[in-house]
Amino acid sequence: MKPVRKVLATLALGIVSIITSILIYLHLALPQVGAPPKLKVNVSPERIQRGKYLAHHVSVCMDCHSTRNFHKYSGPMLSSTLGKGGHV
Repeated sequence: MKPVRKVLATLALGIVSIITSILIYLHLALPQVGAPPKLKVNVSPERIQRGKYLAHHVSVCMDCHSTRNFHKYSGPMLSSTLGKGGHV
C-alpha cells in the first residue's frame, strides 16, 4: 500500500508543479495592460455617413457581410441583407 501512496503523491506533486509553472509563465509572458479606456463616441449624421462610406467603398465590408444572388450574373448583393453576413 505504501508504494501506491508514494506514486499518487509524486503524481499529485507533478500536476501541481505543472499548473504552477503554467500560471507563472502566463503571468510573466503576457503583457501587462491596464483597464480599457472609457471612450464616448459622439453620434452625428456626419459620422454615420462617414461610416457608411468606409464600409461600402473603402473597406468594402459589404462584399462579404451581405447575401449574394448567384443566380444572376456577377452575383449582386441583395439590398435587404446589407451587413448581415452570409458569405462564407
